[in-house]
Amino acid sequence: MVKSSHISTASQGTPGYLDPQYHQDFHLCDKSDVHNFGVVLDEIITGLKAGDFAHAQDEINLAALTINNIEKGNLDEIIDLFIELHMDEWPVSSIHKVEELAFRCLVFHRDMRPSMM
Repeated sequence: MVKSSHISTASQGTPGYLDPQYHQDFHLCDKSDVHNFGVVLDEIITGLKAGDFAHAQDEINLAALTINNIEKGNLDEIIDLFIELHMDEWPVSSIHKVEELAFRCLVFHRDMRPSMM
């Protein structure tokens, strides 16, 4: 009898949520969940869907769009208009902290993502 500690299957799910490193090693783990959490935070801050094929080719994947904008220092350009309209009620620093956490969760390499603990 052969015992197996790992079962591989084809991934399924909503576009934009899948751990980008999955495409290299076909393995999902707790850090994959951290990535998904970052995508949810990103959706809240931007008001955009995780994967939206109605956008331009380089804007389909929300995580990639966010990372590009943060690296360029353009975070304010992707904040949801509803949040912008309420900036006086919500501290800008709080919004930036949430997006910074999302950015940390979205990094490509799993070992660089924060823990859920």
